[in-house]
Amino acid sequence: KPDTYVGMLKTLAQLGDEPDRSRGTEQDSSRWNSYPYPRNRWLDMRNAILLISACLLAMSGCEDSSAKVAGGTPGSLVAGETPVPDFEVKVFEVGSSILLGVGTTGHDGKFQLVRPNGDGPLWLYPGEFAFTLESLGPAAPRLAVVYANATKTPLKVKWNAQVKSLDLKIPAIK
Repeated sequence: KPDTYVGMLKTLAQLGDEPDRSRGTEQDSSRWNSYPYPRNRWLDMRNAILLISACLLAMSGCEDSSAKVAGGTPGSLVAGETPVPDFEVKVFEVGSSILLGVGTTGHDGKFQLVRPNGDGPLWLYPGEFAFTLESLGPAAPRLAVVYANATKTPLKVKWNAQVKSLDLKIPAIK
């Protein structure tokens, strides 16, 4: 029994250098020793664990940052009278192309604005704001290009303390 961590690693490395006899005959297992490097199951396992860890780390950064934060100015997006799901709503000050916030419409067309980096909710202050739309899903309808341009979008709202929710309306989608 190894008494130290280093001793345990040496023991595992020695075990990994033995030919794998579970693969068939002695003749088959000798083939594994003909590689220029000794077959080491410990290194194979370590590499597999590193690969899985790297994949999980990469996938963890792929989440929608606006989904992590709740709160912010509420709103809804409708086409005619129908709620519009799977759209990203971006908010800008009128005449500016600096992004102030973003929201994603749910199945009911409702959204809440959060800051662009997703670190907190966005509460609108009194002023005039422009909104752009971008479809997120393959089933989401495509809109005119003008809805994607911050300076040309027809979606503009004057926000003040009396307004409680953003009600964005677009023409009915065919």
